Amino acid sequence: MHTPLPSSDTAADPTTEGSSGLGEAVHEARLWRDDGWTARVIKNEDDEGWAVEMIKDGEAEPALVGPCTMGRNKKDPKPLDTFGEQLAQVQVAPSFKLSKASAAAWVENEFRRPG
Repeated sequence: MHTPLPSSDTAADPTTEGSSGLGEAVHEARLWRDDGWTARVIKNEDDEGWAVEMIKDGEAEPALVGPCTMGRNKKDPKPLDTFGEQLAQVQVAPSFKLSKASAAAWVENEFRRPG
């Protein structure tokens, strides 16, 4: 089960309460909404980790849930304020297989080259 982190905005969260406010762009540390998508940091209650879920406007379920980069204290999630920007890029062998586990390991290893 996943629990969204509270936003710095104390108003109701439009991703869970109808479509009001979906036209407004929001770029906060743990909530990013723009261009038809919402990204928010969630706590995985079955684990001690964090994740980011991507929800397309009008959809009830996330299209993607992926690992969240940890902050410097290795306890709290890194803010989403750089969301939408490329964080890292590496070249890998043609035989490299991208999977959820390899992507999570890459993020946890601070985007160092796999292998």
